[in-house]
Amino acid sequence: MNLPDFPVISELHRLAYMIRNLLMLSSILGLGLLLLGFRPPSTPSLTTAYSISAHHPAALVPGGDESEKVLASTSGTKISVEGIEWLAEAGLSLDAHHLQEYLHFEDRQLMPQRDVFLLAYTGYEQLLRQGKLQNSRYLTVVDFRIPSNSERLWVLDMEEHRIVQRSLVAHGVNSGELYATKFSDTPQSFQSSPGFYLANELYIGKHGLSLRLDGMEKGINGNARDRAIVIHGADYVSPEFIQRHGRLGRSQGCPALPLGQSESIIRTITGQSCLFILVPDKNYIKRSPIIRSLSSSGGMG
Repeated sequence: MNLPDFPVISELHRLAYMIRNLLMLSSILGLGLLLLGFRPPSTPSLTTAYSISAHHPAALVPGGDESEKVLASTSGTKISVEGIEWLAEAGLSLDAHHLQEYLHFEDRQLMPQRDVFLLAYTGYEQLLRQGKLQNSRYLTVVDFRIPSNSERLWVLDMEEHRIVQRSLVAHGVNSGELYATKFSDTPQSFQSSPGFYLANELYIGKHGLSLRLDGMEKGINGNARDRAIVIHGADYVSPEFIQRHGRLGRSQGCPALPLGQSESIIRTITGQSCLFILVPDKNYIKRSPIIRSLSSSGGMG
């Protein structure tokens, strides 16, 4: 490329002139590549919605929505779960329709993390196939890996694929303070228990309108009804309590909710809907009868 011979132009001007021409040439080449159908490769991102301590990490899930859509486009095929930490831990293979179910939700940035939803959904599907979910419209997910000063309960509408409620939720007094770290199904332990539950019938108790829970995993949460583990409202589950103490108050093992949201949530999920509680202890994944049955059957679907 020849530059005009202007003796009075300084070296700086000559350099600027050359850069301008190079930029013009680059633009022309880029336009040509676009016309030929070339697209630069996208870079996967790592995202997480919460600030989690090093001892209670929420899984970082590689890949954004575009990569998820590519995976989900191969309907009916098995997908590698590498990078989906809790599913990989369970030794599960993933059908594309499970990922499609997740992608049907538009507000995914407000959802439970992808691996948590997929793990909850696999158990929900199994209970549904077994005819145990009389209220199959709703799936409630609790992620006790998240500290109690953050919202960590979601009620999901599985028909309209939308978030019905997000809420604070308390753990048991002997499970920990800000974080839940200890879990038990033993009576009088006052600890939370992980796993899959049926949200069953309403009753009026000392906390007002409450919801009885039946644990679906013997040895993990099977004593829930005998322990009187129920969903109820409590004044120690509130932003005001967090402001004063840096965390929520704690229950005797019940997933207690804010007074302003408890009745609405209870009336929505009553009638044998699925509740799933995930905890940071991966021994639950290894011991869970529901998850082990999925692993032994060769996956989900």
